[in-house]
Amino acid sequence: MAIGALDANGIWLYGEDDPASPVSDLLNLGMDSASDAVGDAKARLTAIETWQGTRVSGVQGVGHGPATQTDFSSAAVVISTVVTCLAGHKYEVCANYEGSQLTSTGVASVRLSGSTGVPTNRLTFASTPAGTTLFGSVVALYEPTATTNRAFQIVASTSAGFIRIAANAASIWVKDVTE
Repeated sequence: MAIGALDANGIWLYGEDDPASPVSDLLNLGMDSASDAVGDAKARLTAIETWQGTRVSGVQGVGHGPATQTDFSSAAVVISTVVTCLAGHKYEVCANYEGSQLTSTGVASVRLSGSTGVPTNRLTFASTPAGTTLFGSVVALYEPTATTNRAFQIVASTSAGFIRIAANAASIWVKDVTE
């Protein structure tokens, strides 16, 4: 090759007749083309990441908790997240937790709850002996009729003893699944 040229990837390939003086011009010839190729690839990658962030995830709200190990006896909010829900949209609400029934046998009740209109599905409702590991999950569909902020919560209670939930052993995800 007499004089250098850009290859199919936009990288400069030197030729025998490329001027060698000044050396900085010769070296920058390759770096300019490499920089252009990297910049183009970076711009395309950023566009893909932006598209994925808006299209794929769609997560509107996430809640994890409780912040520290907590014991619940009477009805109490384990975790809560507030989401702005749009009228006419569909939201998938996923809730899960893991805990234990401690000290005595009781009817454990853990449920998804929240603002008016939010699904109130049970994750656990059973008579459980002391020392029993509890866990549950639910997926519900929420379709608001008006645009508003909604609280989504996991509420726990037991008829005897208490339910212990470890730090960050409960979570709620609210995702806009409108197509």
